[in-house]
Amino acid sequence: METQIIQDIWEKIYNSLDIPYIFTFIVICYAMNTKHVRNQIIKRTNLKARTRYRVAIVGILYGVLVFFLRGQKKEHIEILFQSFVTAIVFHKLIIDALVSYLINKGWLPRASQEQDKKEEGNYRENGTI
Repeated sequence: METQIIQDIWEKIYNSLDIPYIFTFIVICYAMNTKHVRNQIIKRTNLKARTRYRVAIVGILYGVLVFFLRGQKKEHIEILFQSFVTAIVFHKLIIDALVSYLINKGWLPRASQEQDKKEEGNYRENGTI
């Protein structure tokens, strides 16, 4: 009985979201937010942007790219948008909490997180996005 309910819920989630888009978007965002990639973006474009704006821009551009590469119909735009919002929430609430937990337990290095906070503070001071 309980497994049937779980299966029904999973089927509704799986059919209403683009799961491959969600996972690849999260991986791409983590790659885009590494220090090396951020420095390359700043060097090549001379633009500094906060993480939330980079994630939003990448998500929208990646959603448009996926839409056209897969040759999807207009009805699938809503599914991609819901997947984009779900990925952002999943990324911020679950994955960031997991990473913070692992850092606090000492299983991940703390230096990169401190450097990110320092750079985020520099963005605010310099008046960049």
